[in-house]
Amino acid sequence: MKNIQKYLTGKIIASIFFIVLGIIMIARPLQIVSLITMILGIGTIIMGAVLIGLDVLQKELFLRSGTLMQGVLLIVMGIALLAYPNVGNILLPLSIGAIIIADSILRLQIGRAITHIGGTSYLTIISILTFILGLICVFNPMISSQVITIYLAIMMIVEAITSLVDTIYVKKYMKELQDNIIDV
Repeated sequence: MKNIQKYLTGKIIASIFFIVLGIIMIARPLQIVSLITMILGIGTIIMGAVLIGLDVLQKELFLRSGTLMQGVLLIVMGIALLAYPNVGNILLPLSIGAIIIADSILRLQIGRAITHIGGTSYLTIISILTFILGLICVFNPMISSQVITIYLAIMMIVEAITSLVDTIYVKKYMKELQDNIIDV
């Protein structure tokens, strides 16, 4: 019972943390993306250092297979991400936009084939709309970065509030739930 109470208390604390984080993300979306870019930069540097360390420690030359070069490139990329954290505000929507465009083109082809055999043009219309959305992400990355971050923040807040309400509700009825549990 105590473990369950600790778990539920931890869940309440985590929910409150994510609500606050979501509010901060809504208030400062570009800064959050820059912070994430910096964290990725640090992670990339660590990965590069690990690869270099593996290369140095590897005695057999044939097992090295370019890990030194990969490590150096990762460290350079990590330093660049730390030096220019705002690059994430452009790379994120460009990447998402490119994925949306590619996906919408594939769906457009399928939609046209379905329309050709007598089906509805629903998929074709949706494909065109998502293609336009992808273009907006690519050609207006700063606004897109803000919108993506705010959308994620809203989703995080909604999930955290739902989890908070559920957890409080479970805590309220914990005694009754425990009385109805049958030990197997």
